[in-house]
Amino acid sequence: MPGVSRNGATITAARLLGFRRDAANRISRDAALPVIAGATLLKLIRLSGARPSADHAAGFAAGFARAQQQ
Repeated sequence: MPGVSRNGATITAARLLGFRRDAANRISRDAALPVIAGATLLKLIRLSGARPSADHAAGFAAGFARAQQQ
């Protein structure tokens, strides 16, 4: 359906199946982790032969550092 997010669909389905709100959220998050990890791995493989510019490297380093703080 247009406009329905994966997160919203999985939470709604879990709630309809009788899961509590926190459990439905955990199921939705856990279902996304392999997809996100796979997409990240694929992107890293595709970028492994590319040489990033200094601007890209600086932006990546700043984003990585900020993510580690949270």
